[in-house]
Amino acid sequence: MEENKENEEVKSVISDAVEGVAPELVKDEFSVFVDEDDTFDICVWVTVDKNVNKINNLVASHNKDALEKVYPGQKYIPFNFTFRMPTHKDDVAISRQAISITAEFGIEIDPALLVDLRLKALLKSWDLKDKEGNPVLMLEENVDKLNPIVSNALKKALEEMLVS
Repeated sequence: MEENKENEEVKSVISDAVEGVAPELVKDEFSVFVDEDDTFDICVWVTVDKNVNKINNLVASHNKDALEKVYPGQKYIPFNFTFRMPTHKDDVAISRQAISITAEFGIEIDPALLVDLRLKALLKSWDLKDKEGNPVLMLEENVDKLNPIVSNALKKALEEMLVS
C-alpha cells in the first residue's frame, strides 16, 4: 500500500515537470528511457563576413536572429543536422574516452575531445552537399573536414540542446 502511494507521488512529480512543455516534446507517456528513434534537429546558419579580409571569413550560428543583428542584409544558408538522443551507454562510452585519471593531477577531462566524440557518436544525418550539388556522405572523415567555424557553431548548439 505504501509503495503504491510513493509511485503515485513520483508520477505526480513527473506529470508536474512535464506540464507546460510543448506537446510535441512529450510522448503519450513520460518515459525515462531513450528510444532508438528519438532524434532532434539543429540548423546552423552560415554567411560570409564581407568586411573581413582573411582566409576563413565564414560566420555561423544556430541562432539566425543573432546573425541578422550583426550581419544585416546578408544571405544566410541553412545546414540541417539530425542527432539521436544520447543514452546512458553513450554517455559512459564517450566519458571513458575523454576523461582520464592520473596520479599527478587526479581526474583530467579533455573538453574538446568530449564534445567531438559526442558530436560524432550522436550525429545521424545531414543535408550537406559538395560543390557539384551531390549529397556528402555522413562519415567521420567528412565530419573532420567541416570548416571549424561551422563545426564550432554545431557543437555549441548540440551542447546547449543536451544541457538544457
